[in-house]
Amino acid sequence: MCIPYQDRPNRGRRVRTYPVVERNESVYIWHDVQRREPFFDAPDVFAAFGDGSSSDDYYPQQRLYRAGLELHPQYVLENGVDFAHFKYVHNTPIVPVFTRHDFGEPVSFVDFTITFEGDDGQRIEDVNSGVEAINGGLGIAVTKSWGMVDNRTISAITPVDECTSDVRFMVYIGRAPHKDPVRAQTKAAEFGREVIRQFEQDIEIWQHQRYSDPPELATDEYAGFTAIRKWAKQFYPDGIGGSAAEVYAASQEG
Repeated sequence: MCIPYQDRPNRGRRVRTYPVVERNESVYIWHDVQRREPFFDAPDVFAAFGDGSSSDDYYPQQRLYRAGLELHPQYVLENGVDFAHFKYVHNTPIVPVFTRHDFGEPVSFVDFTITFEGDDGQRIEDVNSGVEAINGGLGIAVTKSWGMVDNRTISAITPVDECTSDVRFMVYIGRAPHKDPVRAQTKAAEFGREVIRQFEQDIEIWQHQRYSDPPELATDEYAGFTAIRKWAKQFYPDGIGGSAAEVYAASQEG
């Protein structure tokens, strides 16, 4: 039976609304279990780096969408400080060196020197390329690559429940205005697919990853992981979600 709108129960009840922003061909919706107002802004993949760039400088966005994956958003952010995996997962000829770890405010910054070309004999001091990353909370990260193929990426990880998340990944490849336009766009599409392929390699690891605290890491990696896990605690309602050990201890109290 169809009930006329004016006769439906609970009429006059306010429909819950959410803060929304449209940015980089995406719509971001703020959700907080305590219904607090947003305490950081979703970073813009162009404006956030302050270099005057815009989408006009890049070919159309390429996307990956994977729904209902068994992974936690924090795994994706921690990937940005796991420099050892670049050599063994992405076949970089040299292990990256991190030049910035700035974890404090809800928006954090991670920069590192990296190259995908050359051989094992090169020195990190001779590498003139790298990545700058800006993390908005645990769910959004934008990156800018320099000194190599000009690309920007956005990763957006949306928790669905306690075990699964939806994963969205977007990449922009810089335009090559002085080259044959058809060939340049074809090459840009190839580069974009390669960037997405590398992200898919990481997804395969995240789906089988299990959280341990403290992490089993080389000494050189420990500082980055410790910093990001301490930073992550501010995003959990209990204030301790960034450490599996503390969560377990809290569950045993009382």
